[in-house]
Amino acid sequence: MYIRAGTARTERERSMKTVYVTSNYEYVQPMLQKALNDSGVPCTVCAYTMLKGRPVPRLPEGSCLFRSESILRGPLFLKHKMRQTAEFFLKNADLSGADVLHGNMLYRDGLICRILSERSGIPYVVSVRNADLNLPSYWRAFLRPVGLENLRRAGAVICLSRPYRDRLLAFVPPAEREAIAEKCRIIPNGVDDFWLDNRCTKEGGPGETVRFLTVGRIEENKNQLRTAQAIRAWGEKTGRAVRYTLVGDCRDEEMAAALRQFDFVEIKPYMEKESLLGELRGSDVFIMPSHAETFGLVYAEALTQGLPLIYTRGQGFDRQFDDGFVGYPVDSRDAESIRGGIEKLLADYEAIRGRTAEASERFRWSRITAQLTEVYARTAEDARRGSAPE
Repeated sequence: MYIRAGTARTERERSMKTVYVTSNYEYVQPMLQKALNDSGVPCTVCAYTMLKGRPVPRLPEGSCLFRSESILRGPLFLKHKMRQTAEFFLKNADLSGADVLHGNMLYRDGLICRILSERSGIPYVVSVRNADLNLPSYWRAFLRPVGLENLRRAGAVICLSRPYRDRLLAFVPPAEREAIAEKCRIIPNGVDDFWLDNRCTKEGGPGETVRFLTVGRIEENKNQLRTAQAIRAWGEKTGRAVRYTLVGDCRDEEMAAALRQFDFVEIKPYMEKESLLGELRGSDVFIMPSHAETFGLVYAEALTQGLPLIYTRGQGFDRQFDDGFVGYPVDSRDAESIRGGIEKLLADYEAIRGRTAEASERFRWSRITAQLTEVYARTAEDARRGSAPE
């Protein structure tokens, strides 16, 4: 199926209604729901907590929330808890008139959607995220059959990037790989309109000091220590002065202490977007070779401010663009790979920077929802015709 971006929608697509199932309603999910509603596609949220005492998300009016009273943890109890959640939604959520269900993640949300679909006849699509592909081994052993059945029954599978699709397909038995691949659609996350409404187009190269920026929690996964080592190595090799600014809450005090040993590193606390805008505009390169990243909205946000990127090979942002178009992918485990990525980026800096702001349009929510709505409409139409999985 070819996905149109930014084209006029059919009457069927304009009349779609969807129900979004998630245990995570924090940042991307509210933006997605608002964008769907703004585009004329009513979206109702069915949210749930996994354990007793877990924080309850702030949900919009008309949502359905299941608060688990369970204290049981681990994969052995997941099926029971998800069936309990699905039963609650069947009794309490307004599923009337819904054309399609959308599970935020493959395993838990996908299983709830599958149960709801079996009982209500409403087809579902499911998204695949970082946590789905990076499960601990003891979870993976128990949940693989659940995930495979969720994929078989889904009308479509939303992957945020081509590397995530490829990793997902490697998890599927070879005999079923082609059938699942046909369901996969590559649709990235969108960014807050604030960033696109305040796009900044920059010209020229860095000044005497090359200013690098990472935005994210200071922790092992974000990989700031190895990044600092790579920046230092690049500066020593080229003789250029460097500055490395980190913005984000500290989750690892030992790493923060090690980072403060570099005289070119400055650590700043979490910032709201209005303040972060200035940090991005005052930088030359956005660099964040995280070990695991579902998508990394901050990469797209950096593009809106004219910043070339260093990102992680094989993770959520990789292959959104061809290598060298807005930056370069690197091996997060190899400081030399990160240094080499910096070297290539700075060698063609002005051409890359000139493409960044316009490239960020790919992540406008109106474009994303146009693609999603077409997937929803095709899924609902296939179900009506009887071509959905049995």
